[in-house]
Amino acid sequence: MRIIAGSLKGAKLVSPKTDARPTQELVRKALFDIIGCSIEGKTFLDMFAGSGAVGMEAISRGASKAILIEKDQKAIQCIQKNITALQIKDKASLIKGDTLRMISLLIKKNISFDYIFIDPPYGLTHQGKLVTLHLLEEISNTSLLNPSSEIFIEDDKKSQKVYMDIEINNLNLSLYKRYGSTYLYKAKKTIPKK
Repeated sequence: MRIIAGSLKGAKLVSPKTDARPTQELVRKALFDIIGCSIEGKTFLDMFAGSGAVGMEAISRGASKAILIEKDQKAIQCIQKNITALQIKDKASLIKGDTLRMISLLIKKNISFDYIFIDPPYGLTHQGKLVTLHLLEEISNTSLLNPSSEIFIEDDKKSQKVYMDIEINNLNLSLYKRYGSTYLYKAKKTIPKK
């Protein structure tokens, strides 16, 4: 695994030897092609970070800050090694713990992000609902989102019927791109009609 583009292009990353499914390089490239140069100077939140590749790619491409949330101990060790190897301790912060609990802490701290990436294990649920939908409900009306924040979600084919063109509170969610069996969705605040 490596950084695809930007100031850290080509840098190798270690990834955890777990059941975790790292974001494919193709999907990572597509995500940042969509975001483009608007990532420069912006803040990025990587939920279920795994190796931290997505958040670190954001830094490489110019993000001023990336926060990575991860609870798996093997993944945490890999993230720490990658942050050290890339010398990005001033820009990358690791939050260790369950994403749902950690989001509540970030909301209490009144932090906002320009870009949020949500990539839970496929099919992961919370209280009988896909964890992604639960997270979107949790963050939709909070300080985590500024008016122009964009949320990207990676999921599998089974999620398509659940996610297609739905609105959660003030967030509109729609399919953005498909890469084989991987689906990339985008959520953004809806603009109130005048």
